[in-house]
Amino acid sequence: MAELSPLLARVETVLAQEAVASVMIQLALECHAAMLELAEVDQRNASRHALAGARLFRALPSREQQPTWVDSHEEQCCRYGAIWIHAFAREGHALEPGWPQEALILLEKMQELHQSAVPWAETIRRDLVTLTTSDPAAETDSPTASPTAATNADLKIVVVGNCQSHPLYIGLRQALPEARIHFCRPVHMATSEDVDRLHRRLTSADLLVAQRVQPGYRDGIGLDTPTLRSLLPAGARALILPNLHFEGCYPWIGYAHDPDGRLAQLEPHSPLGAYHDFLAMAAATRGLTRDSLLRVPAPAAVVEAVRSAHQQSLQALRERERECSVGVCDWIEARVRSQPIGHTINHPTQASLDELLRRLLQQLDLPHSLGPELFDDREHLGQLSIPVHPWVRQALDLGDWSARWGQRRGKPLPVQQQLEESLSYYRQNPWIAAANLRNPKFRAAERCLDHLAAAPASATSLQPSPKPLVTLLHLHGFKCAGSTLIWSLERASGGKLAYMESPTANQRLSWQRVRSHLEETGERPLAVTSHLITLPPAGALAQLCVAFLRDPWKRLLSAYRFERDVNKTLNGRSLNDYVAKFCEGPLCNYHTSQLSPQDLDADQESRPGGRGWIPRPELIDLQRQDLFLGLVERYDESIVALEYQLELLGQPLDLAYPGAMNTTVASGKAADLEAGDADLRQQFLAAAALDVQLHRQAGARLEQQLAAIPNLAERLLRFQERRQQLRDQPSIIRLRPYAEWTLLTS
Repeated sequence: MAELSPLLARVETVLAQEAVASVMIQLALECHAAMLELAEVDQRNASRHALAGARLFRALPSREQQPTWVDSHEEQCCRYGAIWIHAFAREGHALEPGWPQEALILLEKMQELHQSAVPWAETIRRDLVTLTTSDPAAETDSPTASPTAATNADLKIVVVGNCQSHPLYIGLRQALPEARIHFCRPVHMATSEDVDRLHRRLTSADLLVAQRVQPGYRDGIGLDTPTLRSLLPAGARALILPNLHFEGCYPWIGYAHDPDGRLAQLEPHSPLGAYHDFLAMAAATRGLTRDSLLRVPAPAAVVEAVRSAHQQSLQALRERERECSVGVCDWIEARVRSQPIGHTINHPTQASLDELLRRLLQQLDLPHSLGPELFDDREHLGQLSIPVHPWVRQALDLGDWSARWGQRRGKPLPVQQQLEESLSYYRQNPWIAAANLRNPKFRAAERCLDHLAAAPASATSLQPSPKPLVTLLHLHGFKCAGSTLIWSLERASGGKLAYMESPTANQRLSWQRVRSHLEETGERPLAVTSHLITLPPAGALAQLCVAFLRDPWKRLLSAYRFERDVNKTLNGRSLNDYVAKFCEGPLCNYHTSQLSPQDLDADQESRPGGRGWIPRPELIDLQRQDLFLGLVERYDESIVALEYQLELLGQPLDLAYPGAMNTTVASGKAADLEAGDADLRQQFLAAAALDVQLHRQAGARLEQQLAAIPNLAERLLRFQERRQQLRDQPSIIRLRPYAEWTLLTS
């Protein structure tokens, strides 16, 4: 039995004390929220929280006096707790003591809450009864081998998903004409009768092909992925597909907030139906004309905003695909410039659906009837194709297809017409903009219009994308071997290293400001180092961006010792106080904040750590070829990998060093105290979970990079020989003091 988490420990205390109903409800809600949060990453722990939440709901006195929503939350705790425990048992995983019996109690309570039979629950109940009456030793036997259909005619497939699932169903019918395929109405339209029919089909299916649906969807109607998987017989397969939602070519297109429920009535008069053009919406509030939105080239800041939105959309899709059986993000990234990916943000083209289908068939490893052409030449989701804005075409360097893209009900829809109609629509309905002032897409559109207003209007032709101005950008993390790397860069570059910072401590420095400074002055250093610079997009400033990460706890201890022993700024503050204050501060997840792309124009909030320190882990693309992450704990290996990356760029540098610089190491009693404070360490690591994960991911990526280096062992040996030569023949390398740094105001 795992050690109880703080939340589950509180549950045990509350149940033992027979606390008042309000306390029990609040704690049950916390368990319910934790259950849903853990559902996709740790179902065993999610099950514990489901059981705890169900116990709390069952213990409530006077049910008639409780809010009506209590029953729905209790039903979900019962539903998912039983489903997950059943899944563990069916897959041959060890169960915690008493789990089968508790799952039966959950099913009984769920049936009571429904007041009528839930068809799929009976299958689970029978399996669990068998578990509770059979030999416990048999519970850990290997799961039944997956049955293999003799022919495709024996294969029973169930397809579930959103509007994208119907074209895929058509493709599966064409590819596997002998299989028996059941299609459920799209999940956002399915009725309770559709769901009951679907559940009955699943109990005898060989294969479930489903787009991922999170627990709790539509108040637990029974369409979420865990519920559907639980109904499959032993040995059946489930292949989970991503929702192909890609906004990369439509940064200002989305759904609008509709607090009063008025948009549905206006939809027939909307130029884009259910979709909204937030750039046109924001422009209408400012009285701008269509031509002002078509001015090219777009300002550099607008181009950067479009590229950033494109990368964010790719990263979001990549994250969703990690929880799926099949993905196409790599295909989209490779094809987006040469062909259309989607008609709208969530209606993919037939080519995109075809690629997803073929990868699905590859996973199935079955003979199929699809030829090399598209499985269907009809664009099933193409009633509306939103035109691509000229600024997007410029920023992403899209092919000729993008200039012709755009149609509505079979008739061409040029971007000029779409913008004119959209501006008129939002002028006639100003309440839409008023209701969406905080919508992220509206705010992004407003920032682009601000950049447009600040830019000169003289340029009329497209300009080439800016090229990198320096070879290497060092994002200097505090207490992350930065001084050691700077020593090497000073020596390797012959002093052609620029130190650039903001004049205010912790105030981020925009990479755009650094680029404009270099362009204005004509300076061309080989490398730039900065504690405060924001991470630029690929190629926007440097050929290679370099940052070193450190174990978060060890970095914190080093920072504490530096402030205490070198800067002498702590005034006797204990390590406990230092950690507590750090956990509450804006830089708790320091590395994640440092490497997260920042929008300093949008981040106007006054915060103790200064602007630009917002952790956005979903925006950190560790697969960027221009981003190198080393580890302080593996510094020499990291430097050898960095030297190899520079060689591939045609910019070899000797980054050997004689010894570590600017170190603060605790010794004796102080070191023992710090190393032995396990509770304090756990408190910090829980608060710095994003940095812990990022450090782990960076380590995995470093392993991949090292594995790709030819003759790695020989390179490491030669590196140590170069280090020894520097120790034997010391070089006089000067690290520049603060007075010689370049301070730039953003």
